[in-house]
Amino acid sequence: MEAPQITSNARKGAAWSLIIACIAFPLPFVRTLLLGEVDPTEHARGYYALILLFLQGIYALFLPGGRAVFPAFYPKLSTDDERSRFVSGYLFLTFGMSALAILVFSLWPSLLDLLLRQQVDRRTRLILRALIPFILFSTLSTSIVMSHMSFVWAAFLQRAQIVCVTVVLGAVYLTGSSVIASDPLLWLGGTIAFAAAVTMAVSSSILLCTIRIVPRPKFPRGCFRFVSVAYLDAIMLLAYNAIDQYVVAYCFGVAELGRYVPLLLLARIAPLTMQQIGHLLLTTFSKLLGADAEATLITTYRRISRLTVGFYAAITLCLVLFSHPLAALFGEACAAEHKLLICLAVAMNIDSLRTINGMTLMAYERMHWVFFSKLSLIIVQLGLTIALIEPLGIYGVVLAKGAGHVVQTAVLFVATARVRRSDRLLPPGAYFVGQGVVLASGWIAMQLDGMGIGWSAAMLAGGSLIVWFGGRFRVAEVRAMMPRRWRGGEVRT
Repeated sequence: MEAPQITSNARKGAAWSLIIACIAFPLPFVRTLLLGEVDPTEHARGYYALILLFLQGIYALFLPGGRAVFPAFYPKLSTDDERSRFVSGYLFLTFGMSALAILVFSLWPSLLDLLLRQQVDRRTRLILRALIPFILFSTLSTSIVMSHMSFVWAAFLQRAQIVCVTVVLGAVYLTGSSVIASDPLLWLGGTIAFAAAVTMAVSSSILLCTIRIVPRPKFPRGCFRFVSVAYLDAIMLLAYNAIDQYVVAYCFGVAELGRYVPLLLLARIAPLTMQQIGHLLLTTFSKLLGADAEATLITTYRRISRLTVGFYAAITLCLVLFSHPLAALFGEACAAEHKLLICLAVAMNIDSLRTINGMTLMAYERMHWVFFSKLSLIIVQLGLTIALIEPLGIYGVVLAKGAGHVVQTAVLFVATARVRRSDRLLPPGAYFVGQGVVLASGWIAMQLDGMGIGWSAAMLAGGSLIVWFGGRFRVAEVRAMMPRRWRGGEVRT
């Protein structure tokens, strides 16, 4: 496959992935709202967050290399036989790790009590243990579908869980049932298992056309070295996602976690959107390197970097300047803590190039730098959380999170710049313009607490104009990243 065709397929996949993301955009908020409606005590939200952390722990500890391995190596393989042997090897490995995970939680059942902050009954333990192979194989199958360059199907499958959970919560709300409030772990865990089963079934039907399960697997050269570092990286990502939520749950209670999670969800709108195309970028960059088209990779990197920082700045300005009405969507308790949303949104914006820099480093098989960036983040975040939580309370947790993002960003900037000796991959000037505007807007919003909608809209318009003209954005940049049939003309790479 030639470089123009690779980038054309990537543009098409990215465009449809973003369209699907936009269509599914309301689902996390609808799900969070429904959790509050079916259990006004906020405990269902808190326990759902703990279930997701449990699943992330299973994924990080028992799926070696996580989602990054297949996008990094699969596109570089040239024959169906090589791909089949690679897939077969990972399926056998995942089966063994599933058995190990079930054994660990069977021998030490109190681990579930610790992770979920309550005494878990026997029936729920069985549900959660049965969920382990489902979550591992569904995650693996989605990663393979993405690496197979079936980007649209992968975008659908990545949202199977949230669709199923939202539908179940909607049915419970409309019928007035109290099953979720009475046993959130059992019902939410069972729904997630069903979504994972659907994901595996659809993935199998896509892949079995070209992939065969063979008894003699073979892993690409350098795969195990990459996997070992990616495995540690996944643990670092788990720690990053878990530190603040577990600290909030254990220091302030599950109900407070139920108020903190919706604000964190709002603040993570931009990062979660970029994550939807993250492995698409990794697959595309790996394919370009395999096709000896590094010049196209460099051009694509620079275009996407500029669009990414502009997108982050626009979303963050909306969150910062309209923090009170947005937080109020989840109830008065969340609205009263809307300043947390301002701080969280500013912290997330600092690391706006994390996804593209991380995927670029993985494509070049510089996984150790990605791991080191997250290790630095965890050390800083954990140290500052311990130091600041007593004097600043929950704001100390958020400040520590922001400081970790600063350190991670610096490490990734240095690492990405060192990938090439000449024509280095540096952060665009628009990044620094966006950071300045967001920080200034955040400071003003904190000082003018509860500013009117008119003032917020005026500041949003002014900030957006500064980002656009200060970052020297052009409409042609956006058009250049669209699929050919959407914009006319030839694709230029």
